[in-house]
Amino acid sequence: MAAPRRKHNRVKEQVVEGKARRATSNTLSARNASTVAMNLARVGLLVVAVVAAGAAALLVRSLSHKSDRAPSLGTASVQVLVAAHELEPGTIIKAGDLRWQAWPKSSLAPTFMSQAALPKALDQAAGSTLRTHLDQGEPVTTSKLIKADGSGLLAAMLTPGMRAISTKIDESTAAGGFILPGDHVDVVMTRQREGKASKGYASETVLSDVRVLAIGQAVEGSTSDKALTGKTATLELTSEQAEKLALANAMGKLTLVLRSAARAEGLTAAVNTPADQPKSAPGPINVVRYGHALTLSMTDTDAGGAQ
Repeated sequence: MAAPRRKHNRVKEQVVEGKARRATSNTLSARNASTVAMNLARVGLLVVAVVAAGAAALLVRSLSHKSDRAPSLGTASVQVLVAAHELEPGTIIKAGDLRWQAWPKSSLAPTFMSQAALPKALDQAAGSTLRTHLDQGEPVTTSKLIKADGSGLLAAMLTPGMRAISTKIDESTAAGGFILPGDHVDVVMTRQREGKASKGYASETVLSDVRVLAIGQAVEGSTSDKALTGKTATLELTSEQAEKLALANAMGKLTLVLRSAARAEGLTAAVNTPADQPKSAPGPINVVRYGHALTLSMTDTDAGGAQ
């Protein structure tokens, strides 16, 4: 009896172990299936995110390209003559120095040389002398080119009808070297008074608002220095002004007074008044000396100074 009972118990144990194994296997299979499903869901979300990001990038790029193309499609352009590379004043224009370039029609200045108005401008510009500095791509105007016909650089830079005349300068008479070609100056003459009764010095402005063509050998546009020293300054003057400057050079010492680049509208008439034009006499001056009031005119003051 004992042997069959042990056999029966062993069979029951095997049955229980089999059920436990099957339950464990089913649990593991369920876990694996759940893990696979989660991984597939993550991969799916990642793919969706990548696709969405790519679509957004393509949309933004398409919109930006449309916005870039829109102005060019709606803006008319013309061909204008520009510098093909950087050009210095005095350059004799030759092939390759200038070229045609598209320019917005709305920004076309009347002085620009357009292909529509001057179709042969590129060929006609050959042999001309450049009067000012040109950067690469800068439009060429008729005033910047001149047919010098063998003349020198300074003659080409002169405004028609004007003269060029030089005067001696040094740092003390040229604003410490800060006067550069292209600036505008006043010319002041300082001379010694004649006669025993009027000893001393007097000064007066002989020329106002004149253009500086060159300092030494440096002409307008040929230098980017912030200060420039030279022994002479060449000024652009009328024939009458040139005569006056020559006489002032013989009479006394000349000083160049630098003018502001910003022109004041209200001062234009005053600064352009000729130096030899009669001026209105100033009013009387009230002086209080030791408690006593005195009224002096400029005639009285000059007489007192001469005593």
